Amino acid sequence: MRTAIFYASNTGSTEEIAQLIKKQLGPKHVDTIRDVEGLDVHDLEGYDTLIVGVATWDYGDIPYDWSVLYEGLKQC
Repeated sequence: MRTAIFYASNTGSTEEIAQLIKKQLGPKHVDTIRDVEGLDVHDLEGYDTLIVGVATWDYGDIPYDWSVLYEGLKQC
């Protein structure tokens, strides 16, 4: 089973939590951990489980990097 952690982090907090999750689960259970900046929706393919880290700003708005991927997911 392939598991990936994808995150977006402006201040580093979400990245820090993603790293803690990876450490807790261990390399045996997490195949990859990546920042979503610059990724394409197809980069999310091929995994059985996705763990996503999404920070919110202002009134709970989705960050730009995730909004770009979200639009791509809606088209799939």
